[in-house]
Amino acid sequence: MVPMITEFVPHDGVQDVVRFLPMNLGTAMMAVTAADAGRVEVLTPGAAALALGVWTVVPLAVAALLLRRRDV
Repeated sequence: MVPMITEFVPHDGVQDVVRFLPMNLGTAMMAVTAADAGRVEVLTPGAAALALGVWTVVPLAVAALLLRRRDV
Protein backbone atom coordinates (compact mmCIF):
# COMPACT_ATOMS: atom_id res chain seq x y z
CA MET A 1 0.00 0.00 0.00
CA VAL A 2 2.85 2.40 0.77
CA PRO A 3 4.31 2.24 -2.77
CA MET A 4 0.89 3.14 -4.19
CA ILE A 5 0.59 6.13 -1.87
CA THR A 6 4.10 7.37 -2.66
CA GLU A 7 3.34 7.45 -6.39
CA PHE A 8 1.14 10.49 -5.76
CA VAL A 9 3.87 12.40 -3.90
CA PRO A 10 5.75 14.58 -6.40
CA HIS A 11 8.97 14.92 -4.36
CA ASP A 12 11.98 13.07 -5.84
CA GLY A 13 13.33 12.18 -2.39
CA VAL A 14 10.32 9.94 -1.80
CA GLN A 15 11.23 7.83 -4.82
CA ASP A 16 14.70 7.31 -3.32
CA VAL A 17 13.08 5.92 -0.17
CA VAL A 18 10.64 3.70 -2.08
CA ARG A 19 13.41 1.54 -3.49
CA PHE A 20 14.32 0.49 0.08
CA LEU A 21 10.83 -0.79 0.94
CA PRO A 22 10.60 -4.58 1.38
CA MET A 23 8.40 -5.12 -1.68
CA ASN A 24 10.87 -3.38 -3.98
CA LEU A 25 13.84 -5.11 -2.33
CA GLY A 26 12.30 -8.49 -3.15
CA THR A 27 11.78 -7.37 -6.72
CA ALA A 28 15.40 -6.21 -6.93
CA MET A 29 16.67 -9.57 -5.66
CA MET A 30 14.69 -11.48 -8.28
CA ALA A 31 15.15 -9.14 -11.27
CA VAL A 32 17.64 -10.34 -13.86
CA THR A 33 18.03 -6.84 -15.25
CA ALA A 34 16.94 -3.42 -14.01
CA ALA A 35 14.31 -3.36 -16.79
CA ASP A 36 12.61 -6.41 -15.21
CA ALA A 37 11.87 -4.39 -12.07
CA GLY A 38 9.54 -1.90 -13.74
CA ARG A 39 9.58 1.85 -13.21
CA VAL A 40 11.38 1.94 -9.87
CA GLU A 41 15.17 2.13 -9.94
CA VAL A 42 16.33 -0.94 -8.04
CA LEU A 43 19.42 -1.94 -6.10
CA THR A 44 21.76 -4.75 -7.05
CA PRO A 45 20.62 -8.18 -5.81
CA GLY A 46 23.33 -8.26 -3.13
CA ALA A 47 22.51 -4.79 -1.82
CA ALA A 48 18.80 -5.64 -1.86
CA ALA A 49 19.42 -8.81 0.17
CA LEU A 50 21.48 -6.83 2.68
CA ALA A 51 18.78 -4.15 3.01
CA LEU A 52 16.10 -6.81 3.44
CA GLY A 53 18.23 -8.37 6.16
CA VAL A 54 18.32 -5.01 7.93
CA TRP A 55 14.51 -4.88 7.71
CA THR A 56 14.52 -8.23 9.55
CA VAL A 57 17.28 -7.73 12.11
CA VAL A 58 16.37 -4.25 13.36
CA PRO A 59 12.78 -5.04 14.47
CA LEU A 60 13.94 -8.32 16.05
CA ALA A 61 16.68 -6.51 17.98
CA VAL A 62 14.24 -3.86 19.19
CA ALA A 63 11.75 -6.56 20.20
CA ALA A 64 14.44 -8.48 22.12
CA LEU A 65 15.52 -5.31 23.91
CA LEU A 66 11.95 -4.42 24.86
CA LEU A 67 11.24 -7.97 25.99
CA ARG A 68 14.28 -7.95 28.31
CA ARG A 69 13.28 -4.58 29.79
CA ARG A 70 9.56 -5.23 30.23
CA ASP A 71 9.50 -8.91 31.12
CA VAL A 72 9.28 -9.41 34.87
